[in-house]
Amino acid sequence: MRNINIPAACAAAALSVLCAALITDGYIRAGEHAYLNLTQPSLTLHKGDAFEPMKYVASYSDDADMLSLPSSVNTAVTGSQAAVYRLTVGKEEITRILLVTVTE
Repeated sequence: MRNINIPAACAAAALSVLCAALITDGYIRAGEHAYLNLTQPSLTLHKGDAFEPMKYVASYSDDADMLSLPSSVNTAVTGSQAAVYRLTVGKEEITRILLVTVTE
C-alpha cells in the first residue's frame, strides 16, 4: 500500500493552482500595453491664463494605478516649461511631456 502525505499533496495542488493563476494574469497583463496619450505635444498660453492639465490628456490605460498630472506650470512667468505627466500601471511607468510656452 502506498503512503500518501495528504497535507503535502494539498499544498502542492494549491501551489500549482496559484502558479497557474499568476502566470495567466501575467500573460493577460503582458498583452495589454499601458498607454498615455496627450492631445498635443506643445501649447502656447498667454501670461496669466489658467493651465488645466487634465484638459490635455486624450486617453490613458483603464487599469492605471496612478495618473500624476503636472503641478508646477507657472503661467505668471513668460517662457517655456515642461509639464510632466506620469502614468503607473503595475511596475510600468510612462512619462509624457507637454511643452508649455507662456507669452505676453
